[in-house]
Amino acid sequence: MDLPEAEENLRALRQRFPGVEIVPISAAQSAGISDLKDHLKLWLFEEHPAAAESLEVKIPEVAACE
Repeated sequence: MDLPEAEENLRALRQRFPGVEIVPISAAQSAGISDLKDHLKLWLFEEHPAAAESLEVKIPEVAACE
């Protein structure tokens, strides 16, 4: 949503894909990020629980820098 034509593009996307929920965000203003996270959480953990169960979180090793 950071571009000047973003509102117009958002309307066009919503018209073209009426069955798809589109969550607008702004990286510059950090707007909509929590909404996007909420929608992703709902989609992953409530609508696709089998996919969530198969996720394996890998934490990379941290090398000491001297």
